[in-house]
Amino acid sequence: MHAGVVIATHAQRFRPDQADRAPRAQVARRARDATAGLTVTRLANGAGTVSFAGTDYPCGRGWARQSIEVSIVAGSVQLSRDGRVIRVHPIRHDRARELGAFANPKGRPRRKNSAGTVA
Repeated sequence: MHAGVVIATHAQRFRPDQADRAPRAQVARRARDATAGLTVTRLANGAGTVSFAGTDYPCGRGWARQSIEVSIVAGSVQLSRDGRVIRVHPIRHDRARELGAFANPKGRPRRKNSAGTVA
């Protein structure tokens, strides 16, 4: 209903024993704890995406330019921050590249400007 006018109706299909059942209340969702395991830290770019094993995984614009923890859990990539899960994605990267990704737990080191130093 909108402003006292019926906009649409929908048939509810209940079995006879469920006719007196009250509608379910909506449950507030909360972040679950991150799963323990081998974890690396990546810095999200301005669009809220982290790069892991040569593949970009979005974590959301609200997490842009922040450190995100990346871990492999079963067949998925889990993105978390401060021990709380942000997103979980199915693995899309080449599994052979994981070794290199885990070899640099803090990500690729920043490039040093060699123009100012003379050897």
